[in-house]
Amino acid sequence: MSHPTAAELNAIFQTEGAFYSREVNGEIYTCRSQARITRTGTIPAQADAVFVLVNPGSCQPENKSYKFPAYSSQFDEIPLVAAKTDPTQHQIMRLMDRKKWDLVYIVNLSDLRAGNIDEFKQLKKSFELSSNDSHSIFSLGRIKELEELITEKTIIIKGWGTQPFMRSSMIQALNALSAFGYNIGLPHKTHPYYYHPFPMVQHKCIKWLDDICEKLDDDVYVR
Repeated sequence: MSHPTAAELNAIFQTEGAFYSREVNGEIYTCRSQARITRTGTIPAQADAVFVLVNPGSCQPENKSYKFPAYSSQFDEIPLVAAKTDPTQHQIMRLMDRKKWDLVYIVNLSDLRAGNIDEFKQLKKSFELSSNDSHSIFSLGRIKELEELITEKTIIIKGWGTQPFMRSSMIQALNALSAFGYNIGLPHKTHPYYYHPFPMVQHKCIKWLDDICEKLDDDVYVR
Protein backbone atom coordinates (compact mmCIF):
# COMPACT_ATOMS: atom_id res chain seq x y z
CA MET A 1 0.00 0.00 0.00
CA SER A 2 1.39 3.43 -0.96
CA HIS A 3 2.24 6.01 1.69
CA PRO A 4 1.74 9.45 0.07
CA THR A 5 4.08 12.25 1.09
CA ALA A 6 2.92 15.50 2.69
CA ALA A 7 3.42 17.34 -0.61
CA GLU A 8 1.34 14.77 -2.50
CA LEU A 9 -1.44 14.97 0.09
CA ASN A 10 -1.47 18.78 0.08
CA ALA A 11 -2.11 18.63 -3.66
CA ILE A 12 -5.22 16.50 -3.08
CA PHE A 13 -6.71 17.90 0.14
CA GLN A 14 -7.12 21.28 1.83
CA THR A 15 -7.25 22.03 5.55
CA GLU A 16 -9.22 24.70 7.40
CA GLY A 17 -9.57 25.53 11.08
CA ALA A 18 -12.01 27.44 13.26
CA PHE A 19 -9.65 29.49 15.46
CA TYR A 20 -10.70 31.75 18.30
CA SER A 21 -9.36 33.38 21.45
CA ARG A 22 -10.94 33.83 24.83
CA GLU A 23 -10.11 35.46 28.13
CA VAL A 24 -10.55 33.64 31.43
CA ASN A 25 -9.45 35.24 34.70
CA GLY A 26 -7.31 37.75 32.82
CA GLU A 27 -5.51 35.09 30.78
CA ILE A 28 -5.82 34.90 26.99
CA TYR A 29 -6.15 31.41 25.53
CA THR A 30 -5.92 30.65 21.81
CA CYS A 31 -8.07 27.78 20.65
CA ARG A 32 -9.43 25.82 17.70
CA SER A 33 -12.94 24.41 17.89
CA GLN A 34 -12.65 22.19 14.81
CA ALA A 35 -10.61 21.44 11.72
CA ARG A 36 -12.00 20.46 8.34
CA ILE A 37 -10.18 18.47 5.66
CA THR A 38 -11.78 18.50 2.22
CA ARG A 39 -10.80 16.86 -1.03
CA THR A 40 -9.95 19.77 -3.34
CA GLY A 41 -12.60 20.42 -5.98
CA THR A 42 -15.44 18.71 -4.08
CA ILE A 43 -18.41 20.16 -2.20
CA PRO A 44 -19.49 17.26 0.04
CA ALA A 45 -22.99 17.30 1.50
CA GLN A 46 -21.94 15.43 4.63
CA ALA A 47 -18.85 14.31 6.51
CA ASP A 48 -17.48 10.84 5.91
CA ALA A 49 -15.89 10.84 9.37
CA VAL A 50 -15.31 12.87 12.50
CA PHE A 51 -12.06 12.26 14.36
CA VAL A 52 -11.91 12.87 18.11
CA LEU A 53 -8.34 13.63 19.19
CA VAL A 54 -6.86 15.13 22.35
CA ASN A 55 -6.11 18.79 21.49
CA PRO A 56 -5.16 20.86 18.42
CA GLY A 57 -1.44 21.02 19.24
CA SER A 58 0.31 24.11 17.91
CA CYS A 59 -1.78 24.30 14.74
CA GLN A 60 -2.10 27.72 13.20
CA PRO A 61 -3.76 29.59 10.34
CA GLU A 62 -1.95 29.69 7.03
CA ASN A 63 -1.97 33.49 7.27
CA LYS A 64 0.45 34.29 10.10
CA SER A 65 -1.12 37.73 10.62
CA TYR A 66 -4.63 36.30 11.09
CA LYS A 67 -6.23 37.75 14.21
CA PHE A 68 -8.15 35.17 16.19
CA PRO A 69 -11.74 36.39 16.77
CA ALA A 70 -12.78 36.75 20.41
CA TYR A 71 -14.83 33.93 21.89
CA SER A 72 -18.54 33.96 21.29
CA SER A 73 -21.03 31.53 22.76
CA GLN A 74 -22.10 30.95 19.14
CA PHE A 75 -19.36 28.61 18.00
CA ASP A 76 -20.99 28.22 14.59
CA GLU A 77 -20.12 31.87 13.95
CA ILE A 78 -16.36 31.24 14.19
CA PRO A 79 -15.08 31.34 10.59
CA LEU A 80 -13.14 28.50 9.01
CA VAL A 81 -9.88 29.76 7.53
CA ALA A 82 -7.06 28.09 5.61
CA ALA A 83 -4.72 26.36 8.05
CA LYS A 84 -1.25 24.87 7.98
CA THR A 85 -1.44 21.11 7.76
CA ASP A 86 0.35 19.14 10.46
CA PRO A 87 1.62 15.51 10.49
CA THR A 88 -1.51 14.19 12.23
CA GLN A 89 -3.70 15.74 9.55
CA HIS A 90 -1.48 14.27 6.84
CA GLN A 91 -2.00 10.86 8.42
CA ILE A 92 -5.77 11.39 8.37
CA MET A 93 -5.49 12.43 4.72
CA ARG A 94 -3.81 9.10 4.00
CA LEU A 95 -6.84 7.33 5.43
CA MET A 96 -9.11 9.58 3.36
CA ASP A 97 -7.06 8.69 0.29
CA ARG A 98 -7.37 4.96 0.98
CA LYS A 99 -11.11 5.13 1.68
CA LYS A 100 -11.88 7.66 -1.08
CA TRP A 101 -13.40 10.05 1.47
CA ASP A 102 -14.05 13.69 0.58
CA LEU A 103 -14.73 15.36 3.94
CA VAL A 104 -13.48 14.77 7.47
CA TYR A 105 -13.79 16.91 10.59
CA ILE A 106 -11.42 16.87 13.55
CA VAL A 107 -12.62 17.82 17.02
CA ASN A 108 -10.75 17.43 20.28
CA LEU A 109 -11.24 16.68 23.94
CA SER A 110 -9.99 20.25 24.40
CA ASP A 111 -9.82 23.27 22.08
CA LEU A 112 -6.71 24.64 23.83
CA ARG A 113 -3.72 25.06 21.51
CA ALA A 114 -0.31 24.06 22.89
CA GLY A 115 3.00 23.12 21.33
CA ASN A 116 3.63 20.10 23.56
CA ILE A 117 1.77 17.94 26.03
CA ASP A 118 3.34 19.51 29.14
CA GLU A 119 2.30 22.99 28.01
CA PHE A 120 -1.19 21.71 27.24
CA LYS A 121 -1.48 20.09 30.66
CA GLN A 122 -0.61 23.41 32.33
CA LEU A 123 -3.02 25.39 30.14
CA LYS A 124 -5.87 23.00 30.90
CA LYS A 125 -5.18 23.17 34.62
CA SER A 126 -5.04 26.97 34.55
CA PHE A 127 -8.25 27.26 32.50
CA GLU A 128 -10.18 24.93 34.77
CA LEU A 129 -9.21 26.79 37.95
CA SER A 130 -12.29 28.87 37.16
CA SER A 131 -14.40 25.66 37.33
CA ASN A 132 -14.89 26.06 33.61
CA ASP A 133 -14.64 23.19 31.13
CA SER A 134 -16.12 24.98 28.12
CA HIS A 135 -12.81 24.53 26.27
CA SER A 136 -14.24 21.10 25.39
CA ILE A 137 -16.88 20.39 22.76
CA PHE A 138 -18.09 17.65 25.11
CA SER A 139 -18.89 20.11 27.92
CA LEU A 140 -22.45 20.91 28.89
CA GLY A 141 -23.98 23.24 26.33
CA ARG A 142 -21.62 22.47 23.43
CA ILE A 143 -22.69 19.01 22.30
CA LYS A 144 -24.95 20.59 19.68
CA GLU A 145 -21.80 21.56 17.77
CA LEU A 146 -20.90 17.89 17.43
CA GLU A 147 -24.42 16.95 16.38
CA GLU A 148 -24.24 19.45 13.52
CA LEU A 149 -21.17 17.70 12.07
CA ILE A 150 -22.61 14.20 12.13
CA THR A 151 -25.19 12.48 9.95
CA GLU A 152 -26.35 8.87 10.06
CA LYS A 153 -23.64 8.08 7.50
CA THR A 154 -20.77 9.71 9.43
CA ILE A 155 -18.20 7.49 11.15
CA ILE A 156 -16.75 8.71 14.46
CA ILE A 157 -13.14 7.64 15.00
CA LYS A 158 -11.67 7.93 18.49
CA GLY A 159 -7.92 8.53 18.58
CA TRP A 160 -7.25 10.61 21.69
CA GLY A 161 -4.18 8.77 22.91
CA THR A 162 -3.13 7.59 26.35
CA GLN A 163 -2.43 10.63 28.52
CA PRO A 164 -3.62 9.75 32.08
CA PHE A 165 -4.42 13.38 33.02
CA MET A 166 -7.07 13.40 30.25
CA ARG A 167 -8.89 10.31 31.54
CA SER A 168 -11.91 12.18 32.93
CA SER A 169 -12.25 14.07 29.64
CA MET A 170 -12.15 10.76 27.75
CA ILE A 171 -14.93 9.33 29.93
CA GLN A 172 -16.98 12.49 29.34
CA ALA A 173 -16.49 12.09 25.58
CA LEU A 174 -17.38 8.38 25.63
CA ASN A 175 -20.62 9.15 27.46
CA ALA A 176 -21.52 11.79 24.87
CA LEU A 177 -20.51 9.65 21.89
CA SER A 178 -22.66 6.73 23.07
CA ALA A 179 -25.64 8.65 21.68
CA PHE A 180 -24.25 8.32 18.15
CA GLY A 181 -24.65 5.14 16.16
CA TYR A 182 -21.28 4.32 14.66
CA ASN A 183 -18.06 5.17 16.46
CA ILE A 184 -14.88 3.14 16.46
CA GLY A 185 -11.17 3.38 17.19
CA LEU A 186 -8.19 1.19 17.98
CA PRO A 187 -8.55 0.61 21.73
CA HIS A 188 -5.54 0.46 23.99
CA LYS A 189 -5.44 -2.41 26.49
CA THR A 190 -6.22 0.16 29.19
CA HIS A 191 -9.69 1.71 29.10
CA PRO A 192 -10.59 4.42 28.00
CA TYR A 193 -7.50 5.01 25.85
CA TYR A 194 -7.44 4.80 22.04
CA TYR A 195 -4.34 4.80 19.87
CA HIS A 196 -3.55 8.12 18.23
CA PRO A 197 -3.55 8.15 14.40
CA PHE A 198 0.00 9.50 14.25
CA PRO A 199 2.43 7.45 16.40
CA MET A 200 5.34 9.40 14.82
CA VAL A 201 7.35 6.39 13.60
CA GLN A 202 6.54 5.62 9.94
CA HIS A 203 6.08 1.86 10.25
CA LYS A 204 3.74 2.42 13.20
CA CYS A 205 1.82 5.01 11.17
CA ILE A 206 1.38 2.45 8.39
CA LYS A 207 0.25 -0.16 10.93
CA TRP A 208 -2.35 2.24 12.36
CA LEU A 209 -3.68 2.85 8.84
CA ASP A 210 -3.78 -0.88 8.07
CA ASP A 211 -5.49 -1.69 11.38
CA ILE A 212 -8.14 1.05 11.17
CA CYS A 213 -8.90 0.13 7.54
CA GLU A 214 -9.31 -3.51 8.55
CA LYS A 215 -11.66 -2.46 11.34
CA LEU A 216 -13.68 -0.28 8.99
CA ASP A 217 -13.91 -3.13 6.49
CA ASP A 218 -14.83 -5.75 9.08
CA ASP A 219 -17.46 -3.81 10.98
CA VAL A 220 -21.01 -3.92 9.74
CA TYR A 221 -21.70 -0.51 8.27
CA VAL A 222 -23.81 0.35 5.26
CA ARG A 223 -22.65 3.48 3.46
